[in-house]
This record gives sequence, C-alpha cells and structure tokens, in this order.
Amino acid sequence: MLDELLRHIPFRKGDGIPRMALPDVAPEGTRIRAGHFVHVSYLAANRDPAVFPDSDALDFDRAPHPHMTFGWGGHRCIATAPARAELETAIGALLTRFPHLRLAVPDSEVQWDTETIRRFPLRLPVSW
Repeated sequence: MLDELLRHIPFRKGDGIPRMALPDVAPEGTRIRAGHFVHVSYLAANRDPAVFPDSDALDFDRAPHPHMTFGWGGHRCIATAPARAELETAIGALLTRFPHLRLAVPDSEVQWDTETIRRFPLRLPVSW
C-alpha cells in the first residue's frame, strides 16, 4: 500500500533537478544540444503506462514495482529508509486506530496545494 501511495501521490511536484546535456544527444529521436538544460520528471516516470498499467489510478492491488519518488541511483534520497519507516509506522498506527477511515467527499473534491513545491491537500475531510 505504501509504495502505491508514494508512486501515486509523491511528496513534491515539479520536474526534478535540471541537468545539462554535455554532448549532443537524441534520445528517442528528440535532439538535445550540448549545454541545454533538461528536466528528468520522476512524476512522469511514476505515471508511465508502459511500467504501471492504468497509471493514473490509485490501485492498492498493483504488483510492487520500483518507483521514482525518492529518486534513483546516485540521486536517490539518502533518507529513504528512515522516511519509509516513519511513514509505515504513522500510516499503520492511523489505520489501526481508525480502521474505517475514508474520505468524506469524492476524491475529485480534494484540493491540493498549488503554491509551493510540496504536494499536500489543503483540506482533507474524512470520516471514520
């Protein structure tokens, strides 16, 4: 469940840290000239339909698959393990205490922050 939440609702919004192309390259036929900046979007990677079928759906039965929420390779967040442990503990305690917790409004009515780089709901009406 946690991996699907992290894939579907990452902590940040944006296109990631810009990178500069050193040589001219043409990945997938798109030319990028040396010195131009590109953004590698982990958000798009987490919604890639070739990797995650029905990628815009939150599916708790989805088979586990690596996602980009904490980055990848040399750019992977060094705090991934403690962040995951904290989230697992917090969400586990919340669901243990409120096993019938659910949204009190349709998910389309949840308003998300659009003013900052962080991703969070402005209001989250729930019932239990």
